[in-house]
Amino acid sequence: MKKFFRRLAMLLFFTALIPSCDLLEDCKTCKLKTDDNGTITYGSGIETCGDALAEREAEEPVTVGNVTTSWVCE
Repeated sequence: MKKFFRRLAMLLFFTALIPSCDLLEDCKTCKLKTDDNGTITYGSGIETCGDALAEREAEEPVTVGNVTTSWVCE
């Protein structure tokens, strides 16, 4: 029984040392920025990681009439 608990403790210890994939990816909080003739508003933040983050940061601003929207990631 001691051997079982010792092995279980070692397994838990080594599992805790392995980082999750989220820790290996670059993550930022992205907000949708809206500029309506100089009046700037921001949407609520969304945590974005990896490829999705790269896509959001590469998106060009979109302008419809006097309103321009873009993503701001920090």
